[in-house]
Amino acid sequence: LSIVSVLFEEHDLRGLRQILRSVLFISFGPCLIIAILVFVFAPQIVGIFGGYDFEDYPVFELIYIISIFILAWAKHKHFPSKMMDYLLLPEDFDIESDKVIDVNIESSSEVVCLSKKSKQFCMDNGVDNKKANYISLIVEEMAVNIFEHGTTNGKTNYVDMKIIILPDKIKLRLRDNCKPFNPKERAEMLNDNIGDDVGLKIVSKISKKMDYVNLFNMNQTMIEL
Repeated sequence: LSIVSVLFEEHDLRGLRQILRSVLFISFGPCLIIAILVFVFAPQIVGIFGGYDFEDYPVFELIYIISIFILAWAKHKHFPSKMMDYLLLPEDFDIESDKVIDVNIESSSEVVCLSKKSKQFCMDNGVDNKKANYISLIVEEMAVNIFEHGTTNGKTNYVDMKIIILPDKIKLRLRDNCKPFNPKERAEMLNDNIGDDVGLKIVSKISKKMDYVNLFNMNQTMIEL
């Protein structure tokens, strides 16, 4: 579920497809075997838990499965025959490839180039100069902070940047394998006094929204303008 939430925020349709395939083709087999064993040995299992009205269980499961079909059918106005029909995504979820950029860097020396590339990408997609500069500033400040304070000796560190241009907003995702650090939590602790984390203060003020999650030992920060 954590992976799905991250992929959904990134509008990563390909990633969501892969997750669904994994659920259907990897999990379905073992679950089916377990379900058959549960039904076959129902009396013994019920005895372990001191009795249960097991006759209702298959009915509840059947109603649940049917409800998934009905929900997908109602949303798409046709019988849900494709895998994608069951993701129940918004119609405008998928975005054009030229509205997305994904760049990976492995050292602080590449930060400036990454910042310039992010600004140029925004300008090429019709983003006004002010917002393009904001994106460039956020990328530079966040990436520098990651390499300066999060790197670990003897480990190859990286920062992966993804920008998504949507009709009404811009999403910036930064992912790194450095030390765990929650910029949102840190920004909320800061005050207006001059001191450390000036860059993070600026990022917090110009961002409309900031979310963070640490998933599989990777920091994932999503910023929205």
